[in-house]
Amino acid sequence: MFNKQEIQSLAEENERLKAEITRLSELVSEQEKSIQGFRETIYGLRQERHKMFNSRGAGRKSRITEDILSCIKDLRQKGLSFSKIAAKLTETTGTEWSKSTVAYALKSSEN
Repeated sequence: MFNKQEIQSLAEENERLKAEITRLSELVSEQEKSIQGFRETIYGLRQERHKMFNSRGAGRKSRITEDILSCIKDLRQKGLSFSKIAAKLTETTGTEWSKSTVAYALKSSEN
């Protein structure tokens, strides 16, 4: 068995470890808040960057409208390949669509 001195030593070690766990938990919480702040900053910068390229109507307009993006998402959920979606869009809109443009539209909409 343990003597009183060993028990006291173990109790002190236990308290020290509890304090260390509390300190580390607080540190993790602070870091998570910082990470969230960075994520919000990145999102804001991406939004500003997007506005920069077409804020005054300059440059090429995207032909991927919300309606077309919605159509692409619906067709993809139904299991159609990018090639088949591109063919349907070409048929519907009268302009040529490639499978890479369809893939880009889906990937861009995720960000």
